[in-house]
Formats: sequence, C-alpha cells, structure tokens
Amino acid sequence: MTEQPKLSDVTLTMIVRDELMNPAGGLHAVLSRHLPYFENVVVLDTGSVDGTRQLLEHMAGENPQLKVYDAEFKGYDTARNTAKEYVKTKYTLMLDADEVFDKPEEATREVELFSGSHLRFQLVNVYHDGRESKTSPGWNPRLFKPNKVAFSGSFYEFVHYDRALDLSDLGPTAAVPFLHFLPCHFLKTDWYSQFQDGQGGENIPTINPSEVPSYPLWKTPNPATLLKYSVDVHAEVRELERLGLLLHPGILEQLAKYSP
Repeated sequence: MTEQPKLSDVTLTMIVRDELMNPAGGLHAVLSRHLPYFENVVVLDTGSVDGTRQLLEHMAGENPQLKVYDAEFKGYDTARNTAKEYVKTKYTLMLDADEVFDKPEEATREVELFSGSHLRFQLVNVYHDGRESKTSPGWNPRLFKPNKVAFSGSFYEFVHYDRALDLSDLGPTAAVPFLHFLPCHFLKTDWYSQFQDGQGGENIPTINPSEVPSYPLWKTPNPATLLKYSVDVHAEVRELERLGLLLHPGILEQLAKYSP
C-alpha cells in the first residue's frame, strides 16, 4: 500500500483545552484523521485537566510531525497568535478540535495546489442527531501565511491582515468544506458566558471547561451520527482506556445510553 503523501509547506495548527472527548469523537479521532496528510502539526494546549495533555504526549511520541506546546489561556486571539508563532512553513491551516475534513484526501490536494495569500472554507454544521446545514464561509481565513495575519478578540477572534495583502474581496473559498460537529445542547454557554461580553471582553474564565455542570452534554457525541463519518466512538473510548485515560464520569454516563 502506497503511503499517503504529506503536505510539506503547510502546518496544521490547533488550540485545545479539555478535548479528550467532544462532539467530533475526541481529539484522538480528530488528529488521527489528519496526521497522515501533514509533515508538520502544531497543537497548543491552553490548560487541559481532563487528560488531553497526556493524550497529546502519547500521540507526539508516535507521530514525530506532531509538536505540542503549552500556554496559559488568555483568550482565543492570544492562543491563535501564540500557536502560529511556532509555524515555520509558508502556510498554516487552522482547525478547531471539533472540526474535520470530510474528504481529507481531496481537501489536502486542493490545499497543496493553492498559491494565493489566504483561503476560506465553508463549514457544514453536523448536529447531534445527524442533520447537516451548510453555512457561509467564515469571515476569517483558515489557510494563510502566518506572518501576514494577527488575531484580536478574546471571545470572537477577528483576523487582521498585513496591509500589503490585496483585500479587494474576502479571498477565495475552497471547494472541500470542513465538518463542524455540534453538541447535544447548547448549554456550553455556562462556560462561555463568563467572558465579559460576546465581542471580545477582557474577562477570561478562571475555571476549566470540564468543571462546568453542562460539560457532559456539551462534549458527548452521538456514536450513531459519527459512524457515518467513519468514527467509532466506542472504539475511541476503548483506545483511551488502553492508554490509561479516563473520561469525565458524566460523559461516560451519557455514552452508556448509546452502548451497542
């Protein structure tokens, strides 16, 4: 079997916190889906206490292209700006821990051929019950030259471009979208609401996401929904257990309702 060619001029970057399990099947599933396609992967952990950091250490040991760094969480803008400082390639491609390419072979082939300044991606929201809805491409690019952009806004991060870039429009949109997996209920607001406001206030939550009451409903995926996208949640749980990593009791309780 021919080994998958890896992108050499694009670094995949993620910022994470308490993502051992999430609506996309957990960080192990998300990284495993993308690692075969990149020669360089940077993950910035911003204070995980649920085992995410230990998982990253294990995966970095098995995947030398994965580099893991740590930073105190001071807002999403600071985290993204910090993560891109570790990028040494021409481009960086930013993904969140609950996002994946539906067709990574096609997506990375398109990225490999791209030679512009920045590229946006359409998001397809995948709901807990399996429904899908397409969204307009985000105002922020996901593929860009790291030395040409900066982020601001601790809650909703906004991108600022180098003045030398041509901003006659928002830039092209990739043909292959991201899949963005959404939680069962939007009760995650009991962590996000600790920000001063929704426009980038300076009040940063002082507790971890896994410490809020809604965390299990926020992070537990629907295994039946994810099977459509080749993610076996129960197999992911077994792999985490093999590594000695235990999920939040509330997540295990929720997952027990989906036991085969």
